Amino acid sequence: MEINKFLLGVNYWPAKKAMYWWKNFDTKEVEDDFKLIKELGLDLVRIFLVWEDFQPYPDYVSQSALRKLAQVCDIAAENQLRLIITFFTGHMSGVNWIPEWALDKHTTIPKGIRYYPTITNLQINSYQIKDMYSDDFMLKAQKLQVKSVVKKLCNHAALWGWDISNEISNLCVPKTVDLLQKWIVLLTKEIRKLDTSHPIILGTHVEDLEIDTKFYPWIVGGVCDYLVVHGYSAYSKWVRTPLDSAMLPFLCILTESIGGKPIIVEEFGAPTLSGDSEKTIKDSQVYLATEDEQAWYFKETLQKIHNAGSIGALVWCFADYHKSLWRKPPLDKKSHERFFGVTRSNGTLKPAARVLKEFASKKLKVKAQSRKLRVSKKTYYSKPLENIAKYYQRYLRKFVLDL
Repeated sequence: MEINKFLLGVNYWPAKKAMYWWKNFDTKEVEDDFKLIKELGLDLVRIFLVWEDFQPYPDYVSQSALRKLAQVCDIAAENQLRLIITFFTGHMSGVNWIPEWALDKHTTIPKGIRYYPTITNLQINSYQIKDMYSDDFMLKAQKLQVKSVVKKLCNHAALWGWDISNEISNLCVPKTVDLLQKWIVLLTKEIRKLDTSHPIILGTHVEDLEIDTKFYPWIVGGVCDYLVVHGYSAYSKWVRTPLDSAMLPFLCILTESIGGKPIIVEEFGAPTLSGDSEKTIKDSQVYLATEDEQAWYFKETLQKIHNAGSIGALVWCFADYHKSLWRKPPLDKKSHERFFGVTRSNGTLKPAARVLKEFASKKLKVKAQSRKLRVSKKTYYSKPLENIAKYYQRYLRKFVLDL
């Protein structure tokens, strides 16, 4: 599955729907958005299957949701766009969206760990999800979702590939590496029964390199076709600045060095301070860039991602979210999440959108990867947060001047 053209795309939620998209589906909204995405010269759109919307019961996948998904695929094809379809969503924008049948109501999320509240049937709760990696009930349900969606869409012209899940270590950390590997193999085999050609990836994130979640790149890369990077310099303490354009190329080289597969940067971005955000966000814990800073960050980062040998990049995200969503979770508490878009909530373009269009017009080829970091698999996860900071400094000394 060699890729020659550098892929460029966006992560997509509609501005007026966000994670409530499938419950309030609007075909016209998707048509307008995908037309604009195509006008920007982009190739890929990553979309997410909110778990309870697609699988309201463990033994039933919603036919209505599948029809909506097929419509999205049709609209993508009409605009010559390709889709990455993400199963089991799951973790998204600071909360975990979990169907009621998948909750372990005997166990609440302990304090003092990476705490993400759960949303079920539009209500916040603090129950943990059942073990996704070893519970037979959960494994059977996941296989059903995969089988149903792949069967419906594996031959669709708009399909680029399958993403097993999004930042799933925020939902549930596997008890052992063996259980994780068996889980990835199980779901990959389920896809391959019906689809032998489209890429399979797994949406891992920078925390899987900062914390021992068992999502080791060499384990994921041993099964998936490509490895994935999600990284936000505004969130990580070991980078130089909240808009550090060296972070993403470093993550590409680090992940490929220890995982042994080509990298797609599936998420990167910067929330902006502009317009309504200036009135509503005065105490944000996350750095808010000006729109011009966001554009500069995209321009610098995209070029460096390409130079680092990545096969492509998808920005987070398409649109700022409309005011009507600001009192709903997760945007009520995660106010910076409202303003990650390359378009404003009224559909107008931020400067970053024009940067994307200019970069897309170059029609770049994937660069051969020649840069490597010597990383010890045996010791990296003994102190991952210390080690990622150490390897970042090593990377800066060795490579940053010529990126």
